[in-house]
Amino acid sequence: MIEYIEAIAGYLSEAQNEFPVVPGYIDAFSHTPQELPEAFVTAEKADAESLAFKVTIFTPAEEEGLYCEYRAELLMQLLAAPSCPLAIGKLSMGGVRYVADSMSFSACVTGELTLAQTHSFTADGFENDPMLHIMSEIPSYRIIRTFNTRPVMTFLSEAPFAVHDGMNTYEITLFGVPGYYIGDISGNGVFRLTVDGELFSRCRCVKCVCTQESVSDLTIEAWEPRDREEEVPVPVPTEDF
Repeated sequence: MIEYIEAIAGYLSEAQNEFPVVPGYIDAFSHTPQELPEAFVTAEKADAESLAFKVTIFTPAEEEGLYCEYRAELLMQLLAAPSCPLAIGKLSMGGVRYVADSMSFSACVTGELTLAQTHSFTADGFENDPMLHIMSEIPSYRIIRTFNTRPVMTFLSEAPFAVHDGMNTYEITLFGVPGYYIGDISGNGVFRLTVDGELFSRCRCVKCVCTQESVSDLTIEAWEPRDREEEVPVPVPTEDF
């Protein structure tokens, strides 16, 4: 998780020039006595999807607690700003306290960073351009699967005697596809698509929605015939005499 702590600290340091922000350790104090303001980013709790963190600001005692509060508010505003490149939420700020060990005032800003989870897709085997090969990462995708079957009924029972296989269809939506791939994917006919290792051999684009300036959500329809087994003859009813 150190890379995420470094990313938060790096962003806060670059976004303001008043004091340094660096990765730190839980309950670790800064210099004694505190001569210049500085802030430390520490990890509080982490799982596979998110990282709870704390940014602790220390300011010299002679600056009084008001300046410590001002700097903590600045850090919180930067983390909440639309221009922040990190997916941060659940921000809160604690009160200012005096730390006798470092002869400083201190305040904390806490938040939660959503960890980026990416998925990969590959598009190739294009009908109009067999040499075209596209590989990219996307933040998420959705697959709606439909399995079309036809029951074989008899007049002897309300339950189907057998089921004839039909066609499997898939509606695959790739979210956040880079815009420079859209034309190639949508304009070269039927193609193969692999999403996180799952292969769909007959695909065509059916919808494209531009969600941001440089990315789009691409909806793809895929289909494949189901394996047909030898049909079982329908039983002929007999009557005992």
